[in-house]
This record gives sequence, C-alpha cells and structure tokens, in this order.
Amino acid sequence: MVLGDYSFLPTRTYRVRINQTEKKTSGAGYNMIAMKMEIIHPEAVDVEGKAVTVAGRKFTGHLMLVPGQAWGTREYEFCDKLGIQLEKDDEGVDIFDDTRHAEYFRGVEFDTELSSTETFKTYPKQPGEKEGKPILDGEGNKISRGFMTQFDVSRIPDGGLANPSKVETAY
Repeated sequence: MVLGDYSFLPTRTYRVRINQTEKKTSGAGYNMIAMKMEIIHPEAVDVEGKAVTVAGRKFTGHLMLVPGQAWGTREYEFCDKLGIQLEKDDEGVDIFDDTRHAEYFRGVEFDTELSSTETFKTYPKQPGEKEGKPILDGEGNKISRGFMTQFDVSRIPDGGLANPSKVETAY
C-alpha cells in the first residue's frame, strides 16, 4: 500500500469541494477548466482493516470545452447536476461562459463517486510510443508512483449538491 496523498482510495461516494479553477489548454488543443478539489467527507475510510484518512486529499478534475458542441458536453452536464443556472442566448439556449468558471464552481461542495488507479514510474516516451516504458525494480516489477484519484462528472448522483446556497449566490 502506498501512503500519503497517493494512497489507494476505495470506490465509494465522497463529499468534495472545489477550491480553485483555472482555464487551460489540453494536449489536444481544446480549452478546458481544471478544478482543484479536495475530499471533505468522510474523515477516514477502511482499507484492508485500517482507517486511512481521506479528508483533505486533493485532486484535479477537468472539464473539456469542445468547440461546436453544446448541451450534453461535460461542462453543461456538470452545471446541470450541480443546479447551476446558466444564462441563455436570444433563442433560449444555455450559454456556458468559460470566463466565469470561478464564479460557477469555486466553493461548491457536492457528493460524487471517486475511485483510484495505480500509476507506475516510466521512462520518457520515445517517438511513436503512446507512453514511456515502465521502470522496473531489481526483481522485474513495475515501480508504483501511487494511486491517482479518478473523477468523472457522470459519477455525480442526481441531487448530490451539498451547498445549494453557494450556487444560488454564485453570480
């Protein structure tokens, strides 16, 4: 088991808070909103019979903003699940204003299912490779980098919003 911020995280529902947001560009060239979040509840979970503290564990979630796509993309689905009311254009279609991401999301607390995936140390990727080859220990085993927290908008339950007053006063 890997300890610290990169320890195993059992798949279950957690309450999280969005602490910071930033507009970035993905490797594919699309705009995205990076959301720095942290688990705020429960304080600890049972892992193999041991209580492991998870409150305060930080992770980043991303919302890809794909040009030419509207309702049904992650940013709209995320706003819908959190009850964030977007402005409408002249035809009554919701508009996601990516310059207002901090207003929309910062401070919002919600329930979501999280899990974790183990990652491994790798050599830098070579031309033509999707990823670098794994670094092996003296016994031929991959060397763990720890566990990466897995977040996906689709895993937020309906009605998962924990602080609706934040959304009502977001803007």
